[in-house]
Amino acid sequence: MTSPVRTPYSACADEGAGLDAALKGVGIEAPACTVSVTEDGGVKVSRVAPPLLTPSQTARLARIVRAARAVDGRSDDLSARNAERTRRSLGPNAGKRTDGSGRPCSAS
Repeated sequence: MTSPVRTPYSACADEGAGLDAALKGVGIEAPACTVSVTEDGGVKVSRVAPPLLTPSQTARLARIVRAARAVDGRSDDLSARNAERTRRSLGPNAGKRTDGSGRPCSAS
């Protein structure tokens, strides 16, 4: 017996159904997700088109996501997290003038 073929369209439809169930699970009544198929450079591309939410639904969803992130202990401020990552990646001389080998330049 062969297993059914899972196409990109059916994979997107499954993910859309999951999003619909998640929205319904938090009490947001919205139209169902749709799958759009477009052609990009001769290749068919399937994408999930999420439902359009009203401003009040969007605000409610944002509050739910913020609360979930707070429980995880992650900062909701994306710019602060990105600044910290950048500071760590640049090392101890971040933002300082150096001579190219990492040594600070003397003030002129």
